[in-house]
Amino acid sequence: MAGAIGTVWRTAAVLIVVLALADIVGVIVCTLFDITPLRFNSVMLSYAIWLVLGIFAGFFIYGFAGTWAAPDAGEGIEWTAGAGAARTGAIIVTTSGAVIAGLMVLFHRLYWSQGVAGEFFVPDSAPHSIVFFLAAFGAIAGAHFLLKPAAPGSAV
Repeated sequence: MAGAIGTVWRTAAVLIVVLALADIVGVIVCTLFDITPLRFNSVMLSYAIWLVLGIFAGFFIYGFAGTWAAPDAGEGIEWTAGAGAARTGAIIVTTSGAVIAGLMVLFHRLYWSQGVAGEFFVPDSAPHSIVFFLAAFGAIAGAHFLLKPAAPGSAV
């Protein structure tokens, strides 16, 4: 039980740090695209930026949290192939979902329901933030199901 609680706290810490760093990168990239005179600049570009950043952030979160939380699988062996990887991954997905849902509720109360004009930055803009958070969670869940070790005796 103590290992699961440690995994929850580590996952929450990694998630907050990676999402904050991705947010900073997203603000810089969106600002650069906003001030440069691009010929094909569109509204959808900012959504694409947040979608891609969310996907990358989700994969980084799953990898970093698992590496930090999982016991050493052995030299040269990725944590997803070690014993207990499926359980660790499930804890990471569950914790990430809960923290992201909590962040969305918090930002709804602070920004989205108050009529703040946030243009296209996360967390000011509700649509962009939702795309970013759902992309991150989708990548975390996708990584878990793609990297889950095969059941013993199954053909891979």
